[in-house]
Amino acid sequence: MEWKNIQDEQKTRAVLARAGVWYDENRPLPEPFDIKTGVGNVSRLYFVHIPAQGSAYKEYVAKFKDEAHLEKASERSAAEWKAIQDLRNSIQSPYILLPIPQNTPEDGVIISDSGSKLEQGKDCVTLARPT
Repeated sequence: MEWKNIQDEQKTRAVLARAGVWYDENRPLPEPFDIKTGVGNVSRLYFVHIPAQGSAYKEYVAKFKDEAHLEKASERSAAEWKAIQDLRNSIQSPYILLPIPQNTPEDGVIISDSGSKLEQGKDCVTLARPT
C-alpha cells in the first residue's frame, strides 16, 4: 500500500527519527502494510513496520486527521491530546497504548505502537469520554 500523500510520510518519518526509531530522517519510510479509517471517520491510520535490531521489526500506527473534516477534526484532535496528556501524567500501565513519548500535538500526527504485541487474548478497545 502507498502513503495517501507525501506529507503524511514526511511527518511520520520526522517524529520517528526524533524518537530514535527511524535511523535517517532523509530516507523515506517503508510503505504502510495497512491503511484504515478512524472510529469517527475523520482520520487516516497508517500501519507501518519499522526495522529493529536483527531481523525483527516493530509495528507503529500513525494517525492523521482528514482535511475534508478539518473543523471537526481540529476539535477531536484537541480533545484527544488533552486525554493523552491526562493519561501520560496519571497512569503508567502497559495496557494503555499512548503515543510515543517524543510525539507532541504540534507534530500533526499521533504515532503509537500498533498494539500487535499485546498478550494473547487481550483486546484493544477505544477509550472515549462520555458526551
